[in-house]
Amino acid sequence: MKHLLIPHRFIALPLLLALALPQVARADWAYEAGYHFAHHEGEAPQGASYNGDLQGLHLAFRESVGNWRGELAGSYQIGSADRERAGDTLESSDDTAWSAEYRIGPQLGAGLWAFGGLAHRRWESDAQPDHLERQITYSPLGLAVALPPAWGLAGELTAEYWAVWNADVRSDAPAAGELPDAGTGWRVSLSLASPLDEAQSVLVQPYYADWRLDGGAQGNDTDAQVIGINLGLRWR
Repeated sequence: MKHLLIPHRFIALPLLLALALPQVARADWAYEAGYHFAHHEGEAPQGASYNGDLQGLHLAFRESVGNWRGELAGSYQIGSADRERAGDTLESSDDTAWSAEYRIGPQLGAGLWAFGGLAHRRWESDAQPDHLERQITYSPLGLAVALPPAWGLAGELTAEYWAVWNADVRSDAPAAGELPDAGTGWRVSLSLASPLDEAQSVLVQPYYADWRLDGGAQGNDTDAQVIGINLGLRWR
């Protein structure tokens, strides 16, 4: 019985081709899920002030490929708010809010991420008689910096500016002038992760945000200051 002989050149050819072809970057995925809480304070159109607490679910998906990183995040919250206007009685409302955000950008260096993106938020209050609905479409632009590891924690500090593309604020109450249709915002957040094992970490993300929406007429501006936190798990 003759042995099958394969010329060396046929063995070496696939190896040379594999070395010559560009290597496809490996994708690194991470997922987040947990509890979201936010306290809102600010001023609504027609001189009304409000404060409210919302809580619900936070979800996020992150992917890194080569020197690029993308993040898709969303949240859904329910809660209540108190609104009052000079000369009127205090109003309480049941509020519902949701958001969807996408960020993408290059890793500029070790632990430094520059990003831009697109996001949308909707917040609805059922206060009577002036039911209030706010929808905001904007682009987050910012930087995220990884912090030096300490006490077994992995940390990241993020600062971003929000360029508002469209602000749609609607109210059933008569308004003397246009309601907000433009504006800006910003947010600073801190992410701290404590590993449970090789694949899972406990996640804590406090943040502070500020909105300024322009109503085009005195007394019709809207602003909000938000203190919030995400608590949950991150896994790979």
